[in-house]
Amino acid sequence: MNYLINTESNDIFEYDQDYYTLSKNLRTEPWRQATTQEVQSYLVEKHIPCIKEEAYRRITIIYPITKQLNLIYEQADKQAEYTSMVEFIANIRLKSNELESQLSGMSIDELSLFDCSDDQYWQ
Repeated sequence: MNYLINTESNDIFEYDQDYYTLSKNLRTEPWRQATTQEVQSYLVEKHIPCIKEEAYRRITIIYPITKQLNLIYEQADKQAEYTSMVEFIANIRLKSNELESQLSGMSIDELSLFDCSDDQYWQ
């Protein structure tokens, strides 16, 4: 994958063809080849919302919002289940935060192939 950056808006455009086969409009100002750092930052920022959405999905599959609210409300009667829920959510949040911090150390190739929904990241 290759990347162009718009120097006016800082938008990044992904393309999978040779630079010279692109439309002439994309090979002139305000577009230019993105630097390695710009591409890496772009990919990291692209993956952060995905990680947050995946954490939310994993939490709400086991503990839908209504169940969370009911357990909070009935905490005194269901202390063990409430504690289990809190630990589960805290664990997912910890993994989400760890995953976000690992992104900055990944190469462009690793970031390009990264799939935040892969179970290996959430074990």
